[in-house]
Amino acid sequence: MVGPIQFDATWDQEVHGKKLLSVKMSGNCNIFIFPDLNAVNIGYKIAQCLDGYKAISPIVLGLNQSVNDLSRGASVDDIYYTVLITLFQTLIKK
Repeated sequence: MVGPIQFDATWDQEVHGKKLLSVKMSGNCNIFIFPDLNAVNIGYKIAQCLDGYKAISPIVLGLNQSVNDLSRGASVDDIYYTVLITLFQTLIKK
């Protein structure tokens, strides 16, 4: 495990080569961890707007119960994938 890496170093191989010489990565990251809900919402909306990428609702970890977040503007696909992830979280805890 490497620890926190800035977004540009995970997304752009040229920047990665300049900032993280000792960290070997093949391809781009596809999971991003944010420090709080405000940061998650910013990142989620950016990912949602990028062409060709699927953003799935902010996923909340570390609680006793499975809880995830949906935007008021959530599509049917957003709701479906979030319910599916929440179901898997619930089944894993049992």
